[in-house]
Amino acid sequence: LLSPGYPNDYGTDAECKVTAGAAPGAIKAEAFVTEAGYDTLTVNSVMYSGPDSPHDLVPQGTLTWSADYSVNAKGFKLCLPDLGATCPSNGWKKVSRCLPKFTWNDKEVTGCSTEDHHGG
Repeated sequence: LLSPGYPNDYGTDAECKVTAGAAPGAIKAEAFVTEAGYDTLTVNSVMYSGPDSPHDLVPQGTLTWSADYSVNAKGFKLCLPDLGATCPSNGWKKVSRCLPKFTWNDKEVTGCSTEDHHGG
């Protein structure tokens, strides 16, 4: 999970939410630098900021990023353990099994392909 703009500085007045999947594993912070006390990442109802990062905890529910109107910083890069499958550059893992053919929005999809589901 990368903060917006990472590895460059994140923007001001930003907020985003990400829902943790089932059995995601424990977080490992590879980088974490935010404006202490103002730009926060909330994981499991605990707010992290400055150099204090979440680590070795399993995220439950929603992770929330919030940046205020002033100072920007590099942000964060959080990783989950490798569970034996690679993660594509867009950050979304495919399921471990592949349907040979399926239909999505009246379009037939063949093989293991990546489809943009536009949030659906």
